[in-house]
Amino acid sequence: MPRMGGIEATQAIRNMSSIEQPIIIALTANVLPEEKENCFRAGMNDYLSKPIVKQALFIALRNALASSL
Repeated sequence: MPRMGGIEATQAIRNMSSIEQPIIIALTANVLPEEKENCFRAGMNDYLSKPIVKQALFIALRNALASSL
């Protein structure tokens, strides 16, 4: 399998109609606004930047769990 980044992987997962769509949360060191937009445009559900802030992670996970119920 060729190497791919998170955006490409997200697009590939979102294009698989035969699977239940998982929650995808970006975790990246790239904090440019364009990168955040690209992540959401690709189909990611949330976006976190490094270094990870515990509270932000907890909020993202809580939101992901709430939306999957």
